[in-house]
This record gives sequence, structure tokens and C-alpha cells, in this order.
Amino acid sequence: MVLSCPTCSNGEKVGYVGNNSGTLQFNGVSATATDRYSMTICYTNGDAVRYALLSVNGNPGIPLSFPSTGSFQTVGSIQTTITLNAGNNTLEFNNPIVGSWAPDFDRIQFNCSTCAAATLGNISTRSFVQTGDNAMIGGFIVRGGGTKRVILRAIGPELTQYGVPDPLQNPILELHNANGALIASNDNWRTTIIGGIITSNQVQEIQNTGHAPGNPSESAIVANLSPGNYTAIVRGVNNTTGAALVEVYDLNLFSGSFLGNISTRCFVQTGDNVMIGGFIVEGTQATSVIIRAIGPELSQYGVPNPLADPTLELHNGSGALIASNNNWQHTIIGGIITEGQVQDIQNSGHAPADASESAIIATLPPGNYTAIVRGVNNTTGVALVEVYDLH
Repeated sequence: MVLSCPTCSNGEKVGYVGNNSGTLQFNGVSATATDRYSMTICYTNGDAVRYALLSVNGNPGIPLSFPSTGSFQTVGSIQTTITLNAGNNTLEFNNPIVGSWAPDFDRIQFNCSTCAAATLGNISTRSFVQTGDNAMIGGFIVRGGGTKRVILRAIGPELTQYGVPDPLQNPILELHNANGALIASNDNWRTTIIGGIITSNQVQEIQNTGHAPGNPSESAIVANLSPGNYTAIVRGVNNTTGAALVEVYDLNLFSGSFLGNISTRCFVQTGDNVMIGGFIVEGTQATSVIIRAIGPELSQYGVPNPLADPTLELHNGSGALIASNNNWQHTIIGGIITEGQVQDIQNSGHAPADASESAIIATLPPGNYTAIVRGVNNTTGVALVEVYDLH
């Protein structure tokens, strides 16, 4: 039974497991290879101790004990090691003893030492899409073990309902792997383009995710991705231009993999056409990230017309400005930034290469956040906005 739990993932947990008949089953737990994996089980338990059997792919159950977490609204965790088969696996929790309940379950995670670690649940960036080198290029990394199921979207026409001027009328979406190879593409989400990793019609799958675009000329791809680097490119049909949104939604927060960092490169203009990057921190506790606005160093990668002096703002889910920076070697105190960050930025291993680029380190509770990149004195040029998960 699904129960309310404000401290649990998405505010819910599963209770009433055990007492002979109550079971909790996880389907489609994927693994890249048959091997032993470390699994963290996040749960709540207001009693002294509770017990459960964990069955993997129908095998006899492994007995597990779950110490008290102090209350049924306090999340704790235990770890165990299980053998998963290559491909999809089924995990089931139960307690066959009449009158004996298992704990209430929040979630399971792989390759994670505690339940405290939050993750980046989805990403999005809005900017003005031009042509050639000034298309919108979104990058993300899948880290951990097992595949990550995501939906990628390229949104244009429906931005008008949010007051965004000059939306891209017909966006095209491409997905490339770390080698630059095109592995999936779409133009108009109601018409699947078969090829690469897309082997069957995706229209129903896209609808089932709850993230189907609002306009038929917008694009979407559902993909199961192995750990690695990926790039989503958004262009306009027939080299048209306009404001667009590129998004990646994590469709399986319980898998052993996670979104480790995100980035988007595009041509930053002024006014409504600055670069606006959004991300969500998922989980129950805060996570540390570094956010960067990169411009001048793009020239070494052959990117023309880089933004010479990018500024960076961080806003919370209410739109309030909670941190800002212009030139990472000079911390701007204010909002959530209470002391100098230069040494922390250097220690992160992600210090920008140019002194005029910007960076912010922040420990963020679960919620929605927006990073805005502009040019000093309304200058324009190509820039990169990035969010790295530091946990």
C-alpha cells in the first residue's frame, strides 16, 4: 500500500508488506552484466527491529533485519549484496510469518552508500536556437551501474503559453553517444523514426511516461542508456530559428545509474534569449553541486564567437535569486553564499580555465533550480552552462 511520507522520495513509501501475504516487487531492475551488486535499501521503522525476505528472480529469499530508524517518518538504510543477471531482474520483499510485518520501504539504490545522497532527476535548458555551430547542444552523463531510462524532449511551439516570444516552430532532436555517433533522432513525436537504438514505435511509450509534448511538431525520444556521455542536439527544420527547450527526464530513479552532470551549449543573446538552465535535485536530503558558466575557453575546442565574459545566477523554485557570480576567482557573498568559494571551487576539480568565467558551489535541498547565463554589458556569444553533482 502506498502511504504518505514527507521525508521519503516523492513524499511516498510502501507499507503493509509482510504478515504472510503483503509483498513489494521491483520489476525491470537492470544490470549490464551478471555479477554481484551492492544494494542500499531505504526504509522507515518505528519498532525495535523488523524483518523481511528478499527474493531475487524467484530464488529463495535472503533474510534481512531492519533496525529501528526512530519513527515511521524517518528514513534509514541498510546494505546487502545480491547477484543480478545481465538484463532485467525482479526483486521481491515479503515476510511469510503471520503477524510479522516488514518495514515500510522508501526506495532501493545501487552503488550508493546511504539514502542521504540526492540525485539530479531531470534537466532542461531554454535558449534561442540558431543554425550551424549555434544550434542548441545539451550534454549529460549517465553514471553508476545498469542502464538509465530517460525521455528526451525538444519543445518549441508550446512555449508561447508561458509568454516566451518567437518559439522554434518545428524543432528536431538528435541523440549522440560519446563517440559522436547518431543513435536516435525524432522530428514530430507522434511519428517514430526507426534507427540506431530505436527499434519500434515509441508513441505509446512517450504517452505512458506522462511527458508527451503538448504540440505534435515537437520531438521526443525514449531511450535506455548505458553509463557514458551523451549529447542531445536541437535544430529547427529547414534551418529555422527560435526559442526552444531541450529536456532530459529520468524515468527510473530506482535504477543503479544516475545523471551525474549536465551541460548545454548555445548562443547567448540578451533579454528573453539568455540561456536558462533548469535542474531538479531528487531525494530526501541536500546534495552538493558546482554550477559553471563557460565562455572563453570554448575557443580552444574550435567553437566560434565564444561569450567573452559570462555571468551566472542561481534561482530556487520560487524564482528567488539565491547565488550569483561573475569571475569565479571573486566570490559574491549573498543568498546561500556566506564565505569565499575560490578554494572550494579549485578543490572540486572543476575550476574554470579562464578567470572571466563563473562558478558557484552550492549545497541544495531537494527542489527545482534555475541557472541563468548572460553576457556582461549585454554582450552575446556562445556559452556553456554546466551542473556537476559533487557527491
